[in-house]
Amino acid sequence: MRAPHSRARSVRARTAASRVPGSSRTLEGAASLGFGIAVRTLARCRRRNPGSGVEGFKEGLDPDDAPPVIEALLVILGVALLSALALLGPLIPGAWVVMAGAICTATGMLLGVPTGLWYHVKLRSCLGPRDELPERWWVRPVPLNARLRPEERARVLVWFYIGGVGFALCVLGCVLVLAGALLQASQAGVFSQRPG
Repeated sequence: MRAPHSRARSVRARTAASRVPGSSRTLEGAASLGFGIAVRTLARCRRRNPGSGVEGFKEGLDPDDAPPVIEALLVILGVALLSALALLGPLIPGAWVVMAGAICTATGMLLGVPTGLWYHVKLRSCLGPRDELPERWWVRPVPLNARLRPEERARVLVWFYIGGVGFALCVLGCVLVLAGALLQASQAGVFSQRPG
């Protein structure tokens, strides 16, 4: 068995070799690092949540221990959208993409802000009379959804989900605005000009 310091040295050597430009190990190192992180994350989530399905989200389970599925899905969708725009860039004017992003963001704000506010009002009206609201509950109200009675869930959580859709539209709109601005700059030749 190796001593701990020699193991650390071999890991550093492999990492240094994977950073060499033009090395075939560059992609191999990045892929194995990403795969290792994903495997460790899934293993940790399964240990904390053996059901690893919907039944795992019962009262008492911290939502922060849940697998990062939604965040990963948003990242994948964002990368796919940017890749599609890069491939279709010459066919779509950048100004159209910026305008679509601005409309999407405005729609998300118009949908998400009022429904998010109404969700907070409805949550307070249900949990407030029972004294189940902690101080500064509005900062992180999602864990309080578990305290709702079955007959209260439908009339409160509908606003929560509609607000979530509004937030997702805002994020999508911001990604479109960024992609459209990059597309416009690319079409104008900003990235192909050489300084000097």
